[in-house]
Amino acid sequence: MRDDYFANPGDDGDFEDEDVDVDVDDREDFEAYADGEFAGHVSADEIQAGGGKTSKFSLAQVQLASDRLDLAGVIPKFAEWRAEDAKYRGGRKRIIGDRAILIACLLLLMDESPMLITEMANVFRFRLDDDAKRSLGVHEVVNTGVREVDEVRWFNRAWRAFHAVLDTMDPWPAPRRLHNRQERMELLNARDKNEVRRLQERLDWWSGAMLQMTFDIQPREVRRAWGGSLSVDQTAIKAPSQRGRLKLDDNKQEIPKFKADGTEKHVLVLEMEADYYLKKFTKPGGSIATQHNPEYNWSYMVDIVIQTASKPGIKADHPLLALSVGVSKPNEDIGGTTVRAIKSIQDRGHQISRLSADLGYSGGLKAENYNVPLKAMGVPIVTDYKKLQKGVQGEVGGALQVEGGHYCPSTPTGLLNASLDFDDGLIDKITWTKRMADRKAYRVRAKERPDADGHRPMMCPAVGPGATVECVLRDIHNKSSKKAKPFISKAKAPTVPDRICTQSSVDFGPHDGVEHEQLIPYGTEEWQATYKHDRNTVESYNEFLKAGPETLDKPEDRRVRGRAGQQFIVTMLLVSANIRKIARFVGDSLRIKPKIKRKRRRDTLGLSDYVRPDRQPKTVAAKKAAAKRAVLKKAQTPLQT
Repeated sequence: MRDDYFANPGDDGDFEDEDVDVDVDDREDFEAYADGEFAGHVSADEIQAGGGKTSKFSLAQVQLASDRLDLAGVIPKFAEWRAEDAKYRGGRKRIIGDRAILIACLLLLMDESPMLITEMANVFRFRLDDDAKRSLGVHEVVNTGVREVDEVRWFNRAWRAFHAVLDTMDPWPAPRRLHNRQERMELLNARDKNEVRRLQERLDWWSGAMLQMTFDIQPREVRRAWGGSLSVDQTAIKAPSQRGRLKLDDNKQEIPKFKADGTEKHVLVLEMEADYYLKKFTKPGGSIATQHNPEYNWSYMVDIVIQTASKPGIKADHPLLALSVGVSKPNEDIGGTTVRAIKSIQDRGHQISRLSADLGYSGGLKAENYNVPLKAMGVPIVTDYKKLQKGVQGEVGGALQVEGGHYCPSTPTGLLNASLDFDDGLIDKITWTKRMADRKAYRVRAKERPDADGHRPMMCPAVGPGATVECVLRDIHNKSSKKAKPFISKAKAPTVPDRICTQSSVDFGPHDGVEHEQLIPYGTEEWQATYKHDRNTVESYNEFLKAGPETLDKPEDRRVRGRAGQQFIVTMLLVSANIRKIARFVGDSLRIKPKIKRKRRRDTLGLSDYVRPDRQPKTVAAKKAAAKRAVLKKAQTPLQT
């Protein structure tokens, strides 16, 4: 099978078929074989498929795929983008258009086949019935009957059609061949950042439009059942080619290798936009505990944003779909990729109630690249913390910043350090959970909503009718509840009270504590249930995507060069996975469960003919009538064999 990233049929503007000499005798032998002269051997379709799938796609399947593309609204965009770029160089019109090649991709997904150029070519070559061919405008193309000729011609047509679509939204174009170190440096230095950003917006829009289509094909009541909760996760996928770059120096420049004669030893790389990803560490046996054997893959990173159930522990009334995706290099722009993915969802009109993410986001990203833009977008975060992020991390006006919140300076030390003590094994999980619940009473409260610039007045927890603690430094409000509250005595109060203890409120800026801020108080039962549920949901989807027919973890099924090509393929795989989830959900919802007819206890015990003594017939006439009914009932009862 031909590898797409090695195949380059020539200039994209030249759409003429290749001239190939056809051996008439070979064709006659082929036709005789296919017509049944050697009956019982191999069919003509099987010969053409070369052992692959031969099932036909019908007009109904083509129309379904076409309707989905129309719902996504992607087809007009390609013509619009080409007009903006003004790069069309003329030439013969392509036999396979934008709609046709994308329909072929969707048909392959329906058939659980990999989206390889060869498979796309086979769709047009012999897998469409006559009506389907006519609808896609390929019915007038005549095959020669020689497998090698038709295979090459249809491959070239499919290759050109696929890359005509992909090239309109590829931010990282490069010649489709191997590159040495110097060539890679020249290509990277020649790229215009504004052009990369412009084409990145196109690629992200396309991914969002295709995934939004899967959301829109759900019944209305199912769409409305989602409460806006999301979870994001990043997973590594191996690049189709594992030929990676050289090691980097401290300035992140490749360190060249040289031959014995002093000339540079070229290391050729095909996937320029991939990078090394540390798969795992293994510790070999022996006394050297520090010895490690790292295993790296030349990989891309995929950020997938998944719907989650609004209430943890309660089954969602909707399928949990992927709504956005981004592809990046390992350890590069994770925050930017995630923020763009979330913005794509918001731009489609969705309100986001929470976004759950693991330590790779909260503990490894700069706040200005992740927390700050998400807060500006109004997206609440639910996350975990690394050990270095736990405990007291600063203060604002005397209020101590601890794990996503600000607390009274007189909060007991055991409550402030509860997470650290749990990590060190000094307390168990039950004790930790209780202390986190008790700590909530000492948390400062908002006095008003944030203003237009994000500034928010916060007040001491002992102030106002909603006070959660009592303090010697504060008068008890006359409308405060009589419920017992923690009391801060003079001995526990600050010796030199700060603004949070003396003023009615303290101004908190938009960036105060933003790097640790999250929606639910950390460590509480609600946080534990929500975080665990959302993380399990996204991990389950990843497994669904890798173990199912989409086979995300098989690089041999994603043989398209470059990061844009990988995002295209991954997006289509997510479309397939989403549609499978919707079909399963709707099918389960519509399935009529058989009503179980329960037997009466008296029938189970063999007492169906039993009549209570007080209901026995009293008179002779009544006895005769009862006997007659018994005879009739017995006559109507079918014989048991």
